[in-house]
Amino acid sequence: MECHRRLGKWPSGLASLVGLTAAVTLVLRCAFWAAPRPLAGCRAESPLLVGPRPVNLSSTPPTLEEIGKRSASVLPGGLYHPPDCEAQHRVAVVVPYRKRAMHLRALLCHLHPFLQRQQIHYRIYVVEQWGDGTFNKGKLLNAGIREVLRDEDWSCIVIHDVDLLAENDRNLYTCDKCNPTHLAVAIDKFHYRVALAGMKVMRPPLAIARYKMIKHHRDRGNEENPYNFVLRNRTALAWYVDGLNSLTYKLLSKEQEPLYTRLAINVGEKPRPWVQEETTPDKTATSPD
Repeated sequence: MECHRRLGKWPSGLASLVGLTAAVTLVLRCAFWAAPRPLAGCRAESPLLVGPRPVNLSSTPPTLEEIGKRSASVLPGGLYHPPDCEAQHRVAVVVPYRKRAMHLRALLCHLHPFLQRQQIHYRIYVVEQWGDGTFNKGKLLNAGIREVLRDEDWSCIVIHDVDLLAENDRNLYTCDKCNPTHLAVAIDKFHYRVALAGMKVMRPPLAIARYKMIKHHRDRGNEENPYNFVLRNRTALAWYVDGLNSLTYKLLSKEQEPLYTRLAINVGEKPRPWVQEETTPDKTATSPD
């Protein structure tokens, strides 16, 4: 805008040689400012990686305001892109959450510099379950992923527990082209849906994929689901019809906090076991003569 205003001050008619030279120089400067040179692509292995670093869980994590001061390069909504190169990966980090404020502060304090050293374009989404019903992590994640995909064409989605802190930044938060990647190898849990879908789980070396878990006690509403055993056992029968294609939920709000994007989700009633209906004889029926 400033370039156009300056050019508009030149008198009409023939310009002097000096005036013409100045005008041409100004136009060239405007063209240079309007079209900055594109950044070179980031290297496959970031030069900022430091490898294993100790994770301190003994001290109280800093406040969100203190974390924000340390993360000045993070844009509203927890968005970041490398300033010096064009990122090769666009990653959405999805964190299922409820009533874990201290854990969330510890995660944000740790995760932002961790991901920035990897030189990836990322946004952190905190998907918060509304209400006091039983915490439904699976449904909450499905709802969060559906909403995340509305924002941007992410090349990778990382599902991240709020109480896990990675110990080594060479554990890259990127995705394999064909198969899902299990980042937290040292705390392996249930991955039966992946196996049933015929996919292979990719894993980084055990020495790299190590995490510290923040210990905590279960509070009201976060008790272990008593139907977990039944629900896991029915996976082989219902995995292909129970998920994103059958998902029902309500997005209550979407807010861009300074360090993350907050999605408030109502997932509905608590999960119940799936039990095949049994046919029972009609007690009122009479036997034939």
